[in-house]
Amino acid sequence: MRILNREFDFEGFYGALKGDGPKLLLLDYDGTLAPFRTEPKLAVPYPEVLPLLNEIIQSPQLRVVIISGRAIEELKPLIVLNHPIEMWGSHGRERLLPNGSYIRMEVSKKQEDGMSMAIQAVFDIEAMVRSESKPSAVAFHWRKLSATSVPGVAGKIRSTLDKIALSHNLEVKSFNGGLEILAPGMDKGQAVREVLNDLPLQATIAYVGDDLTDEDAFKELNYKGLSVLVGDTPRKTQADLWLQPSEELIWFLEKWKN
Repeated sequence: MRILNREFDFEGFYGALKGDGPKLLLLDYDGTLAPFRTEPKLAVPYPEVLPLLNEIIQSPQLRVVIISGRAIEELKPLIVLNHPIEMWGSHGRERLLPNGSYIRMEVSKKQEDGMSMAIQAVFDIEAMVRSESKPSAVAFHWRKLSATSVPGVAGKIRSTLDKIALSHNLEVKSFNGGLEILAPGMDKGQAVREVLNDLPLQATIAYVGDDLTDEDAFKELNYKGLSVLVGDTPRKTQADLWLQPSEELIWFLEKWKN
């Protein structure tokens, strides 16, 4: 564990977790609650995570929200809890509320055509790159490639996706192990902003994530709560605290129990 922001009041934060006030725990999934896997369906949470979350969500003053780059349909079978929780998928382009209400960002025909074009173009560059279609986006994973081949392949894919994005009103973003082409207008930071709009003042808030896409959420939470980076090694980040998986992550989640 390493403190990255010496100005953050950690003593006050942990003290507030023991109190009765409102609390909000925002969690990324891949690389945070679960280790990365070449096959995403096999990326199940660390063994302690789901039992801990089941304990945490028992508190009526505590709200748990998952904000992931995954599609919600992929998240649901992996996060099975005693009570439903709020989930945001596809970097905020989908929202599933505990009562079952579902909202998703709509995309134009031109954007859909661009994403379909991107799938074929990337396949033509390297057939071993895995494409993952989800609402309003397509992610391309190259974890199956050898480390030596990734830089050249990634450069070609980035150049190709940038051209398609420019002509189809899309954008391209990097994540750990790949690139994503997606409809603009939403990111994890904006998802956090919308969740905070529903929150009482003076709530105790933390966002826990690992990826470059989580930096938008860290930035949004600046001066509003604690931003936690999870990873094997620290990197340049706007987070306040760095935790190694999985022991330090579990230590942090334990603090949210009543």
